[in-house]
Amino acid sequence: MPRRFAQEKFDVLSANFNFPLKDENKVPTGDYCLDEVNVGEVSRVNVGNIARPVKKYVLVLGISHRIDRFGPPDERNSRVKFQVFEAHAKDIIFVMRRGTKRGNNSKELEGINGLFEKYRDKTSSESTIGPDGVEQLCEDLGVPASDVRILMLAWKLRASRMGYFTEEEWRSGLLSMHADSLEKLQQALPMLEKETSQPMVFREFFRYSFEFCCTEPRQKTLDLDTASQMLGLVMPNSPHTEPFLKFLQEQNGYKALTMDQWQGFLRFCEETLPDASNYDESQAWPLLIDSFVEWLKFGTV
Repeated sequence: MPRRFAQEKFDVLSANFNFPLKDENKVPTGDYCLDEVNVGEVSRVNVGNIARPVKKYVLVLGISHRIDRFGPPDERNSRVKFQVFEAHAKDIIFVMRRGTKRGNNSKELEGINGLFEKYRDKTSSESTIGPDGVEQLCEDLGVPASDVRILMLAWKLRASRMGYFTEEEWRSGLLSMHADSLEKLQQALPMLEKETSQPMVFREFFRYSFEFCCTEPRQKTLDLDTASQMLGLVMPNSPHTEPFLKFLQEQNGYKALTMDQWQGFLRFCEETLPDASNYDESQAWPLLIDSFVEWLKFGTV
């Protein structure tokens, strides 16, 4: 049984969901949605800390993460967003935190809607916060738009388009942070830094940062300038980042980075010593990483 949460009660749900399974029926980490969730008869359990990986449990993030399309959340039949930390397809238990009272949730939503209206692009037919609104939001938060915490906020809101927040992204994201005022949103930013400092969460954030920069349809690569700026933003403290960025400037064999190369660099940072003395070239590394290690050893591309 996982380490227990002090005084935290969760309801066990049952639901059918077709996971995209890969090796050994392992469920990929990430966000999913359940339709037609029926609470029915439930038992009560304590489960592991939500901030740490939990094996064989799927934590369904409670009422604040319900995706409400047809009126107020209903306890017997709702569409629920949840996050898989670590699980297998066999014997999965869906666990749902008891939601806040509807009155409190409605009050939160009122504040969140008010913030959205404040920053919404009034000139657009779309219900979105656009670049001007994002810039004003950053100014009100006292955070530069180029700050990594703004990227973390976009990740938390699952923003699909750079410089824009849709109404649904804004509502579901701020509800999950219980940030129904500018002050609470300011207070949430350090928590985003703490959350993304966890290795498993950071991997998700790192992947998102690549996808977020792909602004064109079917775009699969990032040009070196964009990739270098983003790496410097999301991994400034890795001992490998500065040498890697210098390597990218000096080499002339690559004009852009693929997702495989992007993810390969993160794995390299996680597994390799600063001097790369433990680098195992027999493993399946992208050729770009092999070239980088050669450059580290001999100083030439």
